[in-house]
Amino acid sequence: MTEDRVRGDVVVAALKTAKISVRRVYWVHYTLSGEWRLVLVTPLVDAEGPRGAYSAVQQSLVKTVGALPLQRIVVIGPNDPLAKELARALTPGDQPIDIPITFTSTVQSTASTGLVDAAFVYVKK
Repeated sequence: MTEDRVRGDVVVAALKTAKISVRRVYWVHYTLSGEWRLVLVTPLVDAEGPRGAYSAVQQSLVKTVGALPLQRIVVIGPNDPLAKELARALTPGDQPIDIPITFTSTVQSTASTGLVDAAFVYVKK
């Protein structure tokens, strides 16, 4: 997971450079694929749809070395049920949870890629 977090830092920096608005970033473990994915909550999904948001993310990573591959990045809008559920579960007070917690979600999402079994808030070190 340490290498993934470094690669996530590269993605977040590229998005910032490209001026892509991202409200929240989570690391989420998907049960079926058995892998952690970087979940980006961005209003771009609502404005341009998932395809437009993925295209913008992909464009921001074209010249970036060391980033996660696009298939390990999930984009969802702020009103997506998964975004809302992650926010409720991982920000119970003023401070986000920066350690993986057991978390089961079966909500229908625009990024419905299966059952989620663990998650934590991305925090830049």
